[in-house]
Amino acid sequence: MPLRHKRTINRLSNLFKPNSATNGTVPPLPQIPPGDIPKARSPNQRVTSEELRDLRELIRHRYALDVEIWNLRDAQRHDRNIIHDKIRKSKAALAKIIRVVESLDDRSYFSSDAEHAKLQQIKSRVMEEGKRDWEMHPPWQDADVPMPMYEYTNADGGVTRIMPFEMD
Repeated sequence: MPLRHKRTINRLSNLFKPNSATNGTVPPLPQIPPGDIPKARSPNQRVTSEELRDLRELIRHRYALDVEIWNLRDAQRHDRNIIHDKIRKSKAALAKIIRVVESLDDRSYFSSDAEHAKLQQIKSRVMEEGKRDWEMHPPWQDADVPMPMYEYTNADGGVTRIMPFEMD
């Protein structure tokens, strides 16, 4: 659909002026921050204890976020944007943990088979199913489920329904 208004064309041409550096082409995508990319290794470069400590702290950070998200499951709808931010951080932390573990998974990076076996245990736990995807299953879905009703049959044959918090 061609632009018909001269004023719109002038405004767009002022915003999107081709410069000599790009020669009118689309600028390149922004680079991913280097902290999120596992560093490249030579085949015999060893994993340092600092790298393993950083991985441990990242796993703890993700666990703390998950606990905090779960504890905020009763938040009102207008406060859920705070939880969505924590959900985004938790998902990013898990993605980074997976990238780091996969980048370290090479026997030549470890000085012994026992150390590599420990990383294999960490990797199997990180990759196994059962981690909650908070975006697909937010914590308030569980909170929105109504409380169960307990049914009791009276002596006269009638049924009485009692919610758990009403019981004395």
